[in-house]
Amino acid sequence: MASQSQGIQQLLQAEKRAAEKVADARKRKARRLKQAKEEAQMEVEQYRREREQEFQSKQQATGIFQRQAWSARICTTAEGPVSGPLRLRSCSQEGGRLE
Repeated sequence: MASQSQGIQQLLQAEKRAAEKVADARKRKARRLKQAKEEAQMEVEQYRREREQEFQSKQQATGIFQRQAWSARICTTAEGPVSGPLRLRSCSQEGGRLE
C-alpha cells in the first residue's frame, strides 16, 4: 500500500512539473509574440515615415507645376465671371489666380 501511495505521489509531482513547463512555454510564447508585434509595429512606422517623406518631397517638387497648370486650365476654360464667393481675376494681369 505504501508503494502505491508513493507511485501516486510521483505521478502527481510529474504532472505538476509538466503543468509548470507548459505554463512557462506559454509565457515564453506570449513574450515572443509581443516582441514580434512591437518589432513589426516599429517597421510599419518607419516605412510609413519613409513613404510620407517621399510623398512630401514629390508633392513639393510637383506642387508648383500643378498649381500653374490648374491656373492655366482655369484661364482657358473660364467663360465670363464666376458666380458665388469666388471670382476669377484677370488671367492676363494676375496669372489666373482665384481670390
